[in-house]
Amino acid sequence: MDKVILKQKATLLEECLEKYSGNNKDIYEVKSGIGELIQLAKNDLVDSPLDRGDVPGVYQWVNSGIGWPVDISDAYYEFRLEISGGLSDVAKEFLASRKRTL
Repeated sequence: MDKVILKQKATLLEECLEKYSGNNKDIYEVKSGIGELIQLAKNDLVDSPLDRGDVPGVYQWVNSGIGWPVDISDAYYEFRLEISGGLSDVAKEFLASRKRTL
């Protein structure tokens, strides 16, 4: 988990949640549930990775996330990924190899 990247992802997610929370009940619930965790991440107070299933908003993500606007869907996914430890070394190598072949 890279705290600098986590802070960036938390800020982006917070902005997206603010933008859309008035339009969608599930997004509002995610905003309400994850707000404290976002603040901890923005203040560099998350010291150990969380399990992806323990990040607030998973229920809404599984049940309605596919219908969310793309920017909030991406922001939530990337925040969950980073707070759970980020990409594995194998995943990073795979993505790097894909960029070389493109």
